[in-house]
Amino acid sequence: ENGGHGDHGTTTTAFVPKILSLENCGIGPAICRQIGRGILNAYESNHNNIDGEVATKWRCREHRPSILRMGGNDAIGDAGTVALAAALRLAMTTDNHDDAIGNHDTVLDELDLSSCNMGDAGAEALALALSS
Repeated sequence: ENGGHGDHGTTTTAFVPKILSLENCGIGPAICRQIGRGILNAYESNHNNIDGEVATKWRCREHRPSILRMGGNDAIGDAGTVALAAALRLAMTTDNHDDAIGNHDTVLDELDLSSCNMGDAGAEALALALSS
């Protein structure tokens, strides 16, 4: 009996969607920077917290988004792509580890930036991030 003051000693896990779909909704570079910050905050907080349970939860696929769909947002352009690429690259270097059987963990399984007005600068930044 805890006197009706809530469950002590239990943790709650926030819902994390497997697919984040922001297709054709008019977003631009500012939203891409915010999404990038969210990616980095999640990775940095788990990297800085040595508690194995927290770090393991993030690495488990059910506790992080695996698909980011942002196609059809012309305003993203190079600026938004570069912002996302920078966050992905930093997250990959922050969490650069292999699991017990040698599989490298990825930040995202799928990223859709089709029809987002990406030019050479955005494509180059994304290629550099993915090759990290």
